Amino acid sequence: MTIGLAARVLALALAILPAAAPGAEEGEAPRAFVEASIPREEVFVGEEVEVSLSVGVEAGLLAEGLVPSTLRRLDIPVRLEAPWLREPPAGLAAGDPLPAAAGEGPTLALGNEVAAGAPRPDRILAGRTFRVFEVRRTLRAEAPGEFDLAAPRLRYAFAASFREDALGGRVPVDREEAAVEGEPLRLRVLPIPAEGRPAGFGGAVGRFTVEAGAAEEEGALRLTLRIRGEGNLRRFDPPRPDLPPGVHLLGVLDDRGAPVRTVAYDLAREGAAAALPPIRLPFLDPGPPAAWREAATGAIPLPAAAAPAPASRPLPPPASPPGGVTEIFRDLPPAVLALLLALLLGAAWLLLRWRARREAAAGIPGGPVPLPPAAEAALHFHRRMQTPGADPGEALAAFLAKRLGCLPAAVITADLPRRLEAAGAPPDLARRTADLLDALVASRYGGGPVAEGAARAQAVVEEWDAVP
Repeated sequence: MTIGLAARVLALALAILPAAAPGAEEGEAPRAFVEASIPREEVFVGEEVEVSLSVGVEAGLLAEGLVPSTLRRLDIPVRLEAPWLREPPAGLAAGDPLPAAAGEGPTLALGNEVAAGAPRPDRILAGRTFRVFEVRRTLRAEAPGEFDLAAPRLRYAFAASFREDALGGRVPVDREEAAVEGEPLRLRVLPIPAEGRPAGFGGAVGRFTVEAGAAEEEGALRLTLRIRGEGNLRRFDPPRPDLPPGVHLLGVLDDRGAPVRTVAYDLAREGAAAALPPIRLPFLDPGPPAAWREAATGAIPLPAAAAPAPASRPLPPPASPPGGVTEIFRDLPPAVLALLLALLLGAAWLLLRWRARREAAAGIPGGPVPLPPAAEAALHFHRRMQTPGADPGEALAAFLAKRLGCLPAAVITADLPRRLEAAGAPPDLARRTADLLDALVASRYGGGPVAEGAARAQAVVEEWDAVP
């Protein structure tokens, strides 16, 4: 009876003891972990929230024990799962990708995509050294509410022993699979406060600084505004400059870049304005505590207006030959005068015949015929692209300006696809043309080169040949 009772007690004890973590002996710390974090649990509508996902793998397991679970080669053969990054709940949206951090490189699977994990300092847990990698993404708050984000999960496979196959590769003998979970997140999105909201607020949420300058570029006056800071830098509407009398806004080029956003305003000046008032950018500083703030430039000096070209002095009338031309011809014999007149008429007839033959050979009967506006725009584009160092963005903008009947500076607007459709372009061509122009313009302000930009611009212009 005593032995039977002891056996039952032992069985009950084994049943209630916690199971050992996958990939670790009983009593050992887990051999991997995953954590998700956000800077603040309360954000405002329009704000972009940085999400950090930290993955830790025990150093020995990472060096020798992990087994690839996909055919794709990964530096860290694990799969990180946080589905709400790709398909966030209603009221949130996937934000813009964050700039690559120095030292990024080791790859791992993030859902069905490959992500780079930036190395972070090692951690010591229960006497074990863990190699730590961080993946950063953003979520954009679009509507007020409370949002629960499920716990991230890390899946991996490992083995304690391996054998060598015929090709010299390592084949796991005792392959096992494991998974660990982090903690869920809760995010609360607050509406933009109405109290104290400044005039001209364009949706900027974060902390920003601004600087501006004006210069003459290719005979035009350009005001350039640069915005730096942390927040929804790409998303808000840029401030509109307060222009004095005699200065007019022609167009706006906005690269919507990061970490510096460049906005160029093309201006026309009619008068003696020497400076522009400061440009002001009101924004909501999320804090804590949250507060309305403003970034402003100083007064912006304008370059001196070009002096008008000096009036040309009239040339004196040509001096008449001594005695007057009529007197010279009067002294010639009538036979010589008749011969000179015949020679002049013959030369005029030969000139007219030569010009008529040249125009007939060129297929222009009856004289030169002006090109249609569409053909003239295309010809102007191709001539411009043949110039050494030609900018395909400027050439495409000039082409579209001729097609739309406006200045090149007035082409780049948010409603350009609609304007191109109104000019007769199919919707797909209008959208692709506007997207390409945006990319080419952004590359001028540090947005990165556009692959085969010149070839793509020429291909788009050729498609426009079918548009009447």
